[in-house]
Amino acid sequence: MYISSPSEHGLTLTVEARRPGLVLEYLGQRKLRLSRRGEPFFWARVERAYQGLWMARRDRPESLAVIPPIAASEARSIHTVEGWMRFFAHALAASDGSPLRAGDWQLTEQRAKEETLAEREWLEPAFIRYEPVDSNRLPQDVYGLLGPEATLHAGYMSWISMRCEVRCLRSCSESDASRINAWRKHARAQTLPPILLWWIGAFNMHVVLDGHDRLHAAKLEGVRPAVISLWQPDVSVDPRPDVDERNEALRRHRRIYEAEAKLSDESRHRANIALANAFRPPRSVRTSATARGNALAEWTREVKAAVSDAKLARKICGQV
Repeated sequence: MYISSPSEHGLTLTVEARRPGLVLEYLGQRKLRLSRRGEPFFWARVERAYQGLWMARRDRPESLAVIPPIAASEARSIHTVEGWMRFFAHALAASDGSPLRAGDWQLTEQRAKEETLAEREWLEPAFIRYEPVDSNRLPQDVYGLLGPEATLHAGYMSWISMRCEVRCLRSCSESDASRINAWRKHARAQTLPPILLWWIGAFNMHVVLDGHDRLHAAKLEGVRPAVISLWQPDVSVDPRPDVDERNEALRRHRRIYEAEAKLSDESRHRANIALANAFRPPRSVRTSATARGNALAEWTREVKAAVSDAKLARKICGQV
């Protein structure tokens, strides 16, 4: 694996041919699932009109072992986001349970949006937003990481209202578990490692790859954890900027600066950023999946076995 130098987009990983241990599978009829080392544990069905997503996961707290456990000494010794990106990059590459497959991958920091004092008085945890530190705002803002919906093991997410874009891939440990208590100490000492998310385009949401117990500890301590997203750039996008759009951006920038003496520092900053973005190569996001045929009946059986509420299971399967 080749790791690039940090850039405005984060850290780029170029992965050579390898078999992923965590696989997104497409089974047809808008039905997908995640399997780890051949064992399915997360299922999703896209609504026919693409209005939302029905999903379910196994309601179990055991670790997915996407990366090896983070030692307390490692948590205390890494002090920067870049350092944690490099840590996760090497850990994902060395693991047989990670989603990495051949191609380019990106690790991008997500920063909690600063609210006004008025917003802080009413803002619920579910509406706290993290924004990607990326010139193109990729892969996507993170909503609902600290809200209760992130931990639901079965249900529906609307793509129209889009109140929550994060789901945990396993249950968190109990609040009094030794691991939770240990991570709570790190949260208080400000040495809590970041939560590692994975952006899955077919779900139109992030999932928690690593850090379920760290996330639970952060909620209990009332702190906002650091967040890093793993995603795949779409290499099929034409890297050449559109000439007409670029020329229009130049004309717009000149018009704005005709009143240069009246511009505030914020207006100057926004205008300069807009011009710089017009000259950057376009970038997009994709998510690789493995096609699986002749497994729709198997998918349905697995969902009904994972969801104890029979009526909800039928809704997830599209049988209601």
